[in-house]
Amino acid sequence: MRKKTRQRLFRSLPRRIFLDSSILQTLTTYDKVIYEHDDIPSSSKILQVPDGLRNIEALRDIFFMDQYLRLELILSTNSFLEVEAKFDPLYLQSVRKIRDNWHCTALNDFSFLTRTRVSILNKLEDKQLGYLSIKDMKLIIDAVKFGCDIFLTMERRLPMNSKPIKKLLGISVLRPFELLDMWLPYTDFLFIG
Repeated sequence: MRKKTRQRLFRSLPRRIFLDSSILQTLTTYDKVIYEHDDIPSSSKILQVPDGLRNIEALRDIFFMDQYLRLELILSTNSFLEVEAKFDPLYLQSVRKIRDNWHCTALNDFSFLTRTRVSILNKLEDKQLGYLSIKDMKLIIDAVKFGCDIFLTMERRLPMNSKPIKKLLGISVLRPFELLDMWLPYTDFLFIG
């Protein structure tokens, strides 16, 4: 691939990412592994989850690449309602740190809500997303309102609906390793060294 084409594609990579509560929980539980490159304890539950280790390693790489990609990480009021519903003060404190340290967009900034997205949301009927849980539906709609390119989740079931969600709402539902796989052809030079 020619250098100019590669640079143009690199600049066009999706960077506005809505963080699902499953991502927030993972960032809280495995913070030292993701941010400080500590080893995962052999007794860790994530090692028993299909693609668990792959997702953790992808999150580590995604947050490393943030210094080059300048990601926009998005949380909504509904994100915080899900966190608060856990009644875990450490989890809530961790999510507040994520919001502050990663410069997450303000919770009520809908400046990215275009006419097209408003039209899509106005035409949206409950039955069109009937295969989603109410919580997932609220968060995905928030992601659309915030103009996100990606809805990032650790869940395995939700990304199975990525194609109809993308077709209906214009947003991709991906797990961390899927996002990283999408970026790698244009960002692999960041890992050489």
